[in-house]
Amino acid sequence: MMVSSLLDVLAVACLVCMTTVAAVRNGDEVFETTQPHGAFYVFADKAIHIVDPQTLQVEKTLTSDQNGNSLTNAQNKSRTWNDVAFVEDAKNEKFYVFANEGDIYTDAAGSEYSYVTVIDTAAAVVVGRVRVGPLPVHGYNIPQLGQFWAHSDIDGTFYIIPVDNINGSAATVADYKTNTGHGKLLLDDSLYPEAYATNVNEQVIEQINLPKQARTNSFNYSSFLPNASICTGTHSVGYSNISQHAFFECADNMGVFEWNTVSNTFVRFFPNITGYVSVAPGDDEVLVVGYDSNVNVLKPQGNGVPAVPAYTFLVSGDPDLNPVYWSPSNSSTAEPVTDYTVYLALTQNTNIFNLQAAANLGLDVTDDSYTSAPGDCQYANSTATSSGGRKLLDMDMGSGASPMGLQLAKGPTGQAATPQCGACAPGVADANPADYNASMSGLAYINLGTLQGNATAGSDAQTTLIPAGAVAQTVNGDSDANACSYGETSRSAIRGGPWIATVADFPQSSLYVVTGANQTVHGYVPTAPHPTKIAWVPSRSGNPPLAAASVGSGR
Repeated sequence: MMVSSLLDVLAVACLVCMTTVAAVRNGDEVFETTQPHGAFYVFADKAIHIVDPQTLQVEKTLTSDQNGNSLTNAQNKSRTWNDVAFVEDAKNEKFYVFANEGDIYTDAAGSEYSYVTVIDTAAAVVVGRVRVGPLPVHGYNIPQLGQFWAHSDIDGTFYIIPVDNINGSAATVADYKTNTGHGKLLLDDSLYPEAYATNVNEQVIEQINLPKQARTNSFNYSSFLPNASICTGTHSVGYSNISQHAFFECADNMGVFEWNTVSNTFVRFFPNITGYVSVAPGDDEVLVVGYDSNVNVLKPQGNGVPAVPAYTFLVSGDPDLNPVYWSPSNSSTAEPVTDYTVYLALTQNTNIFNLQAAANLGLDVTDDSYTSAPGDCQYANSTATSSGGRKLLDMDMGSGASPMGLQLAKGPTGQAATPQCGACAPGVADANPADYNASMSGLAYINLGTLQGNATAGSDAQTTLIPAGAVAQTVNGDSDANACSYGETSRSAIRGGPWIATVADFPQSSLYVVTGANQTVHGYVPTAPHPTKIAWVPSRSGNPPLAAASVGSGR
């Protein structure tokens, strides 16, 4: 059967939907709200599923690339999926999903590189694989230029892929002054043609001219800090058009600072507000999702005036750092703040053996200290316990035991005294659903209007749990990892029209679909193992999605 209906509709869907959008993260946020109908593309092990959220059907599964090869890496394991984004080539009326791959290859000259996979969403096939720098984690749609920018965390460079020439070579822009590293790009229509880049390894903000594909300015902010030894780099970043200020997360988790993009001057340092920065679509709320699960809300003021810390609320369940915003409007323009509901995907450890062991010892499995050096583990050097410092990027999946980290203490027989502690517990290696209490995780939500009302009344706001499955924890495979330790776990969630979607590993690998208007689970769709990333591919309103799409595997 030929793929038709919604897939055909997607070919023309977005010629009418490019409007301005604030609070840009990846450059495709406008498509999440302006088009109520579409499909979710779910990236899992060796498979990409095309899911109809209304009928909860997998309408097609892509299992091979443009050359007919399976979606595997050099080790014959699944390709690692990082950022994915919907991109349109308006000039040629073509539409794609671009997906950064996290696998690193080495060519004959010894140079490292990775790829970006390109999917034609009208034909529902993989049509290209573009070589870029090694380990592209974040990727961005630049609709004004018809380009996709992928950032390499190894060489610290943006690789630029023209949407109308997916078989060409990628141009480059270095986003660093002295030290390469993990970083992000701040995009907003109000800032265009300029953008700002972050780098976790240096105290410099880079300003980039997007059409010129060049750095135009570098700003060292260290002299404005109370101590130049803190805030040693920047990570997440958000922008509010109300103040025309950018908000930068300190990569060492030492605070957040505010930057005036009009005058390119420092505004204020918030030493007691730490975490991942996200700006609500109306630009009037800056959420800082703390690694301690506290969310601080800043209220932007006028240009040159520092933002005001307004509210704080706690999210139980170890929330992912990327909030998803929903409002009843299908418009991409700013809505009253009271209309917004904030969804946070939960990543907490639900392994029943870890939970029981932690309860017996009075521990919290969501604490950094448990993650990096589980308290139910007995280590050979019990005085060398780890403080559990947060890692900004932990992509490794290893055994959890390393010769450079703490080793498990030996028992009387010479075997490990605690062989089933931490990440060595039953169910971790084989991801056995029977060893997890998935009902305790899912999505947490809170209405921003409720948050304001509770704060005015002097009461604490509470998030509400929507049970929507749980995710497997990342096992720490770093060279200095302690035995049986965990890494940093993330969980994808995204808005698509009226839906909020998130991935789950337990009780089975699946995509959960939640109705944004009433915060209820619409249903779930089984997927290939380990679904990790989701893209929303919109269609024109009023057309039935994927009615004639072929079901099952295919390119």
